[in-house]
Amino acid sequence: MSDESNLSGVIAPQRVSLNTEISSKKKLLEKMAELLASDSSLELKPKEVLHLLLDREKVGNTGIGEGIALPHSRCANVPKAVLAVLTTHQAVDYDSIDSQPVQLAFGLLVPQEANAQHLTLLSKIAQIMRVPGRLDTIVAMQDAQALLDSIMDWEASSWRT
Repeated sequence: MSDESNLSGVIAPQRVSLNTEISSKKKLLEKMAELLASDSSLELKPKEVLHLLLDREKVGNTGIGEGIALPHSRCANVPKAVLAVLTTHQAVDYDSIDSQPVQLAFGLLVPQEANAQHLTLLSKIAQIMRVPGRLDTIVAMQDAQALLDSIMDWEASSWRT
């Protein structure tokens, strides 16, 4: 499987924001758009990324439950998949499917035609987050590189290719 189908191939420490002061779903999506747009391979401004994320929210809420949101979108102007991670200082009302406020968000942008990669990355995130207590572990982390190292370890142990 290609590196771009692994979480380690699409995330970097500069796209991780831990213990972030966020007051609303809109502010969370704005911060996520900034994190995603910070990837040097993208020629998108944060406002453009925000519009992509908001358009996806119109299709269906990306609050997947149990304190986790997964705002994501496909875009023709994205040359490669980009992942960002954000934890909040306090849980945020996100209108999630289970009505639970969100403390952890994974943001994902993928090229328009990358259907298989999109689904694989979403599946890997879901697989990692199915482990009880993992949300609390991530929310308690204070170091971006430690979080990324943990995600890579969890991915390697939970996903069989």
